Amino acid sequence: MRIRKEATYDGVWTVFVGEGLCFSDLSGPAADALVAAFARFAEAGE
Repeated sequence: MRIRKEATYDGVWTVFVGEGLCFSDLSGPAADALVAAFARFAEAGE
């Protein structure tokens, strides 16, 4: 599962998980927490 985050032009973050899940309008710490949580989830599924 691919997990990535991108900054938008207005300084908020978007996190993309897999092929079709997207979380937008996140603060930096919230984006980092979401990436870490999904990374643990993906690791547990291996």
